[in-house]
Amino acid sequence: MISVLSTPTSEAFFSLLGQCTSSVFLCSPFVKEPVANRIIKTVKPSVDIQVLSRCRLDTFASEASDLSAIRKLVDHHIGVASDPLLHAKVYVFDDKKAILGSANLTPSGLSHNDEISLLFDDEATIRTLKGQFDYLLGRSSVLSSSDLDYFADNLDRVRPLVNDGETENLPLGYGDILSSLSGWEQDVFRFLNGLNHRFSLEEAYGGEAVLSALHPDNHHIKDKIRQVLQYLLNKGLISFLGGGQYQRLWL
Repeated sequence: MISVLSTPTSEAFFSLLGQCTSSVFLCSPFVKEPVANRIIKTVKPSVDIQVLSRCRLDTFASEASDLSAIRKLVDHHIGVASDPLLHAKVYVFDDKKAILGSANLTPSGLSHNDEISLLFDDEATIRTLKGQFDYLLGRSSVLSSSDLDYFADNLDRVRPLVNDGETENLPLGYGDILSSLSGWEQDVFRFLNGLNHRFSLEEAYGGEAVLSALHPDNHHIKDKIRQVLQYLLNKGLISFLGGGQYQRLWL
């Protein structure tokens, strides 16, 4: 059965969340601290929760999403993964019910904005939604405390780049990012900056000769390239598109 949920979505969302006994999957680009606090208070301690969100410096700097909200979830042992290009809003409860719609995990999204969402309880649809969630999760990176520290340390650098009214897809400047990196990170980043916005792992490996000249004593150049790619992915500076393809998220 399909039901239409109009504003506010919060009553249905938190009711379903409180009824869960095994698992919750929450997919939302933006998460604000009041909603994170209520999620923590509402869900049973035994329930496994996985959150997928858009964790990027520009997203936090523009206050579209709260870094404090993500940190609270992580501190409460809730798994949080980042997909820098995420725009979907999907919430799955115990693999029995799911909400698909336009509402983010923010007070505005759940309670104030004019949102429309659909509530599903048929197994086939929920399996499909859960499969899509797993697909997005598989190409995302799980956030650690050090990743959150990176965001916190660099927010002041990015805030001046935020234009009035711009809350999404803010381009990060090459120079600003480069100044926050060091050593191998800078060298690989410089090479990647010369590639197309979408590039392959093999194209990234094309920097092997340049990097070998810079680091003649290192005989594991490809390993270092992969390591820096993962670092940039964790920091929301590139996105993994699957099939060995990446997209850089700076100008």
